[in-house]
Amino acid sequence: FQEFDKEHWWWDTHETNDGGVLHDPQIRAWTLEAAKAKAPSLKSILSSGEFVLSASSPEYAGRFGVRILQRRSPSSRAFVRFRASRSELGDDALELHTAN
Repeated sequence: FQEFDKEHWWWDTHETNDGGVLHDPQIRAWTLEAAKAKAPSLKSILSSGEFVLSASSPEYAGRFGVRILQRRSPSSRAFVRFRASRSELGDDALELHTAN
């Protein structure tokens, strides 16, 4: 890393503890804005197409009230595909397809 002429260049960009390339003021501002944003609803996400929930950790808490509790192998990822559809009666319905 000699070409950057800085010791531990990835920690500090211009001054001590300024966040460096990983958490500089611009990224900090973006993070704060993203944290303030309202989480989208499942209905709003499905209006753009299907949605795939994946979990690679047993500690994953889930999303939209769906939680993956068991996988074929503890180290494998599990998936749930959400798709909006219509029931035989013409009502809104939700299809869930799982893969493990």
